[in-house]
Amino acid sequence: MFVTADEVDISPWLSQWVKSNSGLGEAKASLSNWIEISNGRITGSQLQIHQGEMDWRNEGRTHVLKVEDLILRMRRQENGWLADIPYTRKITMDGDEWPDGYLAVLYQPKEKQQDEAWRIRAKNIELERLSALLPLFSFLTPDVVRQWQYRQFSGMVDSFALDLAPDDFKRSAIDISWQNVAWKRWQEIPSVAHFNGHLKGTLQQGALNFALNNSEIDTAGLFKAPLNIEKGTGTVYWQHQGDSLSLWSQGIDIKATSAWVAGDFRYQKTRRASTTVYSFGSECDRCR
Repeated sequence: MFVTADEVDISPWLSQWVKSNSGLGEAKASLSNWIEISNGRITGSQLQIHQGEMDWRNEGRTHVLKVEDLILRMRRQENGWLADIPYTRKITMDGDEWPDGYLAVLYQPKEKQQDEAWRIRAKNIELERLSALLPLFSFLTPDVVRQWQYRQFSGMVDSFALDLAPDDFKRSAIDISWQNVAWKRWQEIPSVAHFNGHLKGTLQQGALNFALNNSEIDTAGLFKAPLNIEKGTGTVYWQHQGDSLSLWSQGIDIKATSAWVAGDFRYQKTRRASTTVYSFGSECDRCR
Protein backbone atom coordinates (compact mmCIF):
# COMPACT_ATOMS: atom_id res chain seq x y z
CA MET A 1 0.00 0.00 0.00
CA PHE A 2 1.34 3.43 -0.95
CA VAL A 3 0.34 6.72 0.72
CA THR A 4 1.57 10.20 -0.18
CA ALA A 5 0.81 13.66 1.19
CA ASP A 6 2.09 17.18 0.53
CA GLU A 7 2.48 20.07 2.96
CA VAL A 8 0.89 18.24 5.87
CA ASP A 9 0.54 20.46 8.94
CA ILE A 10 1.32 18.23 11.92
CA SER A 11 0.90 20.77 14.72
CA PRO A 12 -2.96 20.63 14.85
CA TRP A 13 -2.69 16.93 15.72
CA LEU A 14 -0.88 17.80 18.95
CA SER A 15 -2.68 18.95 22.06
CA GLN A 16 -2.30 22.52 23.31
CA TRP A 17 -0.67 21.15 26.47
CA VAL A 18 2.04 19.39 24.45
CA LYS A 19 2.72 22.49 22.35
CA SER A 20 2.84 24.76 25.40
CA ASN A 21 5.24 22.51 27.30
CA SER A 22 7.54 21.77 24.37
CA GLY A 23 7.66 25.21 22.77
CA LEU A 24 6.71 23.70 19.40
CA GLY A 25 5.49 26.14 16.77
CA GLU A 26 4.85 25.00 13.21
CA ALA A 27 5.60 21.53 11.87
CA LYS A 28 4.98 20.71 8.21
CA ALA A 29 6.10 17.88 5.95
CA SER A 30 5.66 16.38 2.49
CA LEU A 31 5.97 12.62 2.70
CA SER A 32 5.24 9.24 1.22
CA ASN A 33 4.92 5.85 2.87
CA TRP A 34 5.14 2.29 1.55
CA ILE A 35 3.35 -0.19 3.80
CA GLU A 36 3.89 -3.94 3.35
CA ILE A 37 1.04 -6.26 4.31
CA SER A 38 1.26 -10.05 4.39
CA ASN A 39 -1.47 -12.45 5.52
CA GLY A 40 -3.54 -9.59 6.85
CA ARG A 41 -0.89 -7.97 9.04
CA ILE A 42 1.66 -5.21 8.53
CA THR A 43 5.16 -6.61 8.04
CA GLY A 44 7.08 -3.49 7.08
CA SER A 45 7.00 0.18 6.23
CA GLN A 46 9.24 2.82 4.68
CA LEU A 47 8.42 6.45 5.40
CA GLN A 48 10.21 9.08 3.35
CA ILE A 49 10.00 12.74 4.31
CA HIS A 50 10.74 14.58 1.07
CA GLN A 51 10.65 18.02 2.68
CA GLY A 52 10.00 18.84 6.31
CA GLU A 53 10.40 21.80 8.63
CA MET A 54 9.56 22.53 12.25
CA ASP A 55 10.40 25.27 14.73
CA TRP A 56 10.29 25.63 18.49
CA ARG A 57 11.36 28.13 21.15
CA ASN A 58 13.55 27.41 24.13
CA GLU A 59 14.96 29.93 26.61
CA GLY A 60 14.04 32.83 24.36
CA ARG A 61 15.65 31.36 21.23
CA THR A 62 13.89 29.97 18.16
CA HIS A 63 15.30 26.77 16.64
CA VAL A 64 14.50 25.55 13.12
CA LEU A 65 14.92 21.93 12.00
CA LYS A 66 14.78 21.04 8.30
CA VAL A 67 14.95 17.61 6.67
CA GLU A 68 15.21 16.48 3.07
CA ASP A 69 14.68 12.92 1.85
CA LEU A 70 14.85 11.50 5.37
CA ILE A 71 13.98 7.79 5.46
CA LEU A 72 12.52 5.87 8.39
CA ARG A 73 12.23 2.11 7.89
CA MET A 74 10.37 -0.45 10.00
CA ARG A 75 10.14 -4.17 9.49
CA ARG A 76 9.28 -7.24 11.50
CA GLN A 77 12.16 -9.15 13.04
CA GLU A 78 10.71 -12.49 14.09
CA ASN A 79 7.98 -11.36 16.53
CA GLY A 80 9.61 -8.00 17.18
CA TRP A 81 10.29 -4.84 15.21
CA LEU A 82 13.42 -3.25 13.77
CA ALA A 83 13.31 0.49 13.05
CA ASP A 84 16.17 2.47 11.58
CA ILE A 85 17.16 5.79 10.03
CA PRO A 86 19.94 4.84 7.57
CA TYR A 87 21.46 8.32 7.30
CA THR A 88 21.08 11.84 8.73
CA ARG A 89 23.24 13.81 6.30
CA LYS A 90 20.29 15.82 4.96
CA ILE A 91 19.21 17.24 8.30
CA THR A 92 19.99 20.86 9.17
CA MET A 93 19.27 22.70 12.40
CA ASP A 94 19.59 26.46 12.71
CA GLY A 95 21.37 26.45 9.35
CA ASP A 96 24.05 23.90 10.28
CA GLU A 97 24.17 20.43 8.73
CA TRP A 98 24.20 17.37 10.95
CA PRO A 99 27.03 14.88 10.55
CA ASP A 100 26.10 11.77 8.59
CA GLY A 101 24.85 9.44 11.30
CA TYR A 102 22.76 6.34 11.80
CA LEU A 103 20.13 5.15 14.26
CA ALA A 104 18.56 1.71 14.71
CA VAL A 105 16.28 0.28 17.40
CA LEU A 106 15.35 -3.40 17.69
CA TYR A 107 12.59 -4.56 20.03
CA GLN A 108 11.98 -8.22 20.86
CA PRO A 109 8.95 -9.00 23.07
CA LYS A 110 9.00 -11.52 25.87
CA GLU A 111 8.33 -15.07 24.72
CA LYS A 112 8.49 -18.53 26.25
CA GLN A 113 12.22 -19.02 25.72
CA GLN A 114 13.23 -15.39 25.25
CA ASP A 115 13.15 -12.39 27.56
CA GLU A 116 12.11 -8.93 26.47
CA ALA A 117 15.04 -7.10 24.85
CA TRP A 118 15.94 -3.76 23.32
CA ARG A 119 18.92 -3.11 21.05
CA ILE A 120 19.92 0.47 20.23
CA ARG A 121 22.66 1.42 17.78
CA ALA A 122 23.76 4.92 16.73
CA LYS A 123 26.70 6.70 15.11
CA ASN A 124 27.94 10.28 15.01
CA ILE A 125 25.81 11.99 17.65
CA GLU A 126 26.63 15.66 18.28
CA LEU A 127 25.70 16.34 21.88
CA GLU A 128 25.09 20.04 21.27
CA ARG A 129 22.38 19.12 18.77
CA LEU A 130 20.66 17.00 21.40
CA SER A 131 20.72 19.93 23.81
CA ALA A 132 18.60 21.95 21.39
CA LEU A 133 16.24 19.06 20.57
CA LEU A 134 15.56 17.78 24.08
CA PRO A 135 13.20 20.63 25.08
CA LEU A 136 10.72 19.14 22.58
CA PHE A 137 10.40 16.20 24.98
CA SER A 138 10.35 18.19 28.22
CA PHE A 139 6.65 17.40 28.66
CA LEU A 140 7.70 13.74 29.09
CA THR A 141 10.93 14.01 31.11
CA PRO A 142 11.28 17.56 32.46
CA ASP A 143 13.90 16.66 35.10
CA VAL A 144 16.16 14.90 32.60
CA VAL A 145 15.92 17.81 30.17
CA ARG A 146 16.64 20.33 32.92
CA GLN A 147 19.74 18.49 34.13
CA TRP A 148 21.03 17.97 30.59
CA GLN A 149 20.66 21.66 29.78
CA TYR A 150 22.42 22.70 32.98
CA ARG A 151 25.41 20.46 32.26
CA GLN A 152 25.79 21.86 28.72
CA PHE A 153 27.12 18.69 27.12
CA SER A 154 29.24 19.07 24.00
CA GLY A 155 31.39 16.82 21.82
CA MET A 156 30.81 13.84 19.56
CA VAL A 157 29.65 10.30 20.31
CA ASP A 158 31.27 8.30 17.52
CA SER A 159 29.43 5.05 18.17
CA PHE A 160 26.78 3.94 20.66
CA ALA A 161 25.50 0.42 21.29
CA LEU A 162 23.14 -0.43 24.14
CA ASP A 163 21.56 -3.82 24.83
CA LEU A 164 18.80 -3.59 27.42
CA ALA A 165 17.34 -6.58 29.26
CA PRO A 166 14.41 -5.18 31.30
CA ASP A 167 13.79 -8.52 33.04
CA ASP A 168 17.42 -8.82 34.19
CA PHE A 169 19.20 -5.49 34.09
CA LYS A 170 22.52 -7.11 35.04
CA ARG A 171 22.66 -8.61 31.56
CA SER A 172 22.38 -5.20 29.91
CA ALA A 173 25.53 -4.13 28.06
CA ILE A 174 26.96 -0.91 26.64
CA ASP A 175 29.67 -0.11 24.10
CA ILE A 176 30.26 3.61 23.50
CA SER A 177 33.13 5.72 22.19
CA TRP A 178 33.39 9.51 22.16
CA GLN A 179 35.75 12.39 21.48
CA ASN A 180 36.22 15.94 22.74
CA VAL A 181 33.33 15.63 25.19
CA ALA A 182 32.76 18.27 27.87
CA TRP A 183 30.17 19.12 30.52
CA LYS A 184 29.72 21.46 33.47
CA ARG A 185 29.83 20.33 37.08
CA TRP A 186 26.52 19.09 38.48
CA GLN A 187 26.16 18.34 42.20
CA GLU A 188 28.80 15.67 43.02
CA ILE A 189 29.69 14.99 39.38
CA PRO A 190 32.81 17.00 38.42
CA SER A 191 33.12 18.94 35.20
CA VAL A 192 35.43 17.84 32.41
CA ALA A 193 36.64 19.06 29.00
CA HIS A 194 38.48 17.57 26.02
CA PHE A 195 37.57 14.09 27.18
CA ASN A 196 38.05 11.16 24.78
CA GLY A 197 37.17 7.61 25.70
CA HIS A 198 35.73 4.18 25.08
CA LEU A 199 33.48 2.39 27.58
CA LYS A 200 32.49 -1.23 27.13
CA GLY A 201 30.94 -3.72 29.53
CA THR A 202 28.10 -4.75 31.80
CA LEU A 203 27.38 -4.28 35.49
CA GLN A 204 29.45 -7.41 36.13
CA GLN A 205 32.60 -6.39 34.25
CA GLY A 206 33.98 -3.91 31.79
CA ALA A 207 36.63 -1.35 30.97
CA LEU A 208 36.98 2.40 30.46
CA ASN A 209 39.80 3.67 28.26
CA PHE A 210 40.27 7.44 28.52
CA ALA A 211 42.41 10.31 27.28
CA LEU A 212 42.43 13.93 28.48
CA ASN A 213 44.15 16.86 26.80
CA ASN A 214 44.28 20.38 28.28
CA SER A 215 41.27 19.54 30.40
CA GLU A 216 40.04 21.45 33.45
CA ILE A 217 38.25 19.31 36.03
CA ASP A 218 36.16 21.02 38.72
CA THR A 219 35.74 18.58 41.61
CA ALA A 220 33.42 20.80 43.68
CA GLY A 221 35.50 21.15 46.83
CA LEU A 222 37.52 17.93 46.77
CA PHE A 223 40.53 20.08 45.85
CA LYS A 224 41.16 23.73 46.59
CA ALA A 225 40.96 24.66 42.93
CA PRO A 226 40.03 22.99 39.64
CA LEU A 227 42.60 20.53 38.30
CA ASN A 228 44.30 21.57 35.08
CA ILE A 229 45.20 18.34 33.30
CA GLU A 230 47.78 18.87 30.55
CA LYS A 231 47.38 15.29 29.40
CA GLY A 232 46.17 12.01 30.83
CA THR A 233 45.67 8.48 29.57
CA GLY A 234 44.88 5.08 31.01
CA THR A 235 42.44 2.22 31.36
CA VAL A 236 40.24 1.41 34.35
CA TYR A 237 38.62 -2.02 34.74
CA TRP A 238 35.84 -3.22 37.01
CA GLN A 239 34.44 -6.57 38.07
CA HIS A 240 31.39 -7.13 40.26
CA GLN A 241 30.44 -10.60 41.46
CA GLY A 242 28.00 -11.08 44.31
CA ASP A 243 29.21 -8.96 47.23
CA SER A 244 32.68 -8.46 45.75
CA LEU A 245 33.72 -5.36 43.79
CA SER A 246 37.12 -4.95 42.17
CA LEU A 247 38.55 -1.88 40.44
CA TRP A 248 42.01 -1.72 38.90
CA SER A 249 43.94 0.25 36.33
CA GLN A 250 46.51 -0.23 33.63
CA GLY A 251 48.88 2.41 32.30
CA ILE A 252 47.58 5.41 34.24
CA ASP A 253 49.62 8.47 33.22
CA ILE A 254 48.26 11.88 34.25
CA LYS A 255 50.19 15.14 34.12
CA ALA A 256 48.65 18.19 35.74
CA THR A 257 49.98 21.73 36.12
CA SER A 258 51.45 20.98 39.55
CA ALA A 259 51.70 17.19 39.67
CA TRP A 260 52.42 14.10 37.61
CA VAL A 261 51.21 10.60 38.43
CA ALA A 262 51.99 7.37 36.58
CA GLY A 263 51.38 3.77 37.59
CA ASP A 264 48.49 1.57 38.64
CA PHE A 265 46.05 0.98 41.48
CA ARG A 266 43.84 -1.83 42.64
CA TYR A 267 40.78 -1.58 44.89
CA GLN A 268 38.79 -4.52 46.19
CA LYS A 269 35.76 -4.52 48.44
CA THR A 270 33.88 -7.42 49.97
CA ARG A 271 31.09 -7.58 52.52
CA ARG A 272 33.61 -7.77 55.36
CA ALA A 273 36.42 -5.47 54.30
CA SER A 274 37.98 -3.35 51.59
CA THR A 275 41.59 -3.04 50.46
CA THR A 276 43.33 -0.53 48.24
CA VAL A 277 46.77 -0.99 46.70
CA TYR A 278 48.61 1.82 44.87
CA SER A 279 51.73 1.51 42.76
CA PHE A 280 52.49 5.00 41.53
CA GLY A 281 55.54 7.00 40.65
CA SER A 282 54.92 10.71 41.06
CA GLU A 283 56.41 14.19 40.94
CA CYS A 284 54.63 16.95 42.77
CA ASP A 285 55.73 20.60 42.84
CA ARG A 286 52.63 21.94 44.55
CA CYS A 287 50.17 19.19 45.47
CA ARG A 288 46.87 20.56 46.77
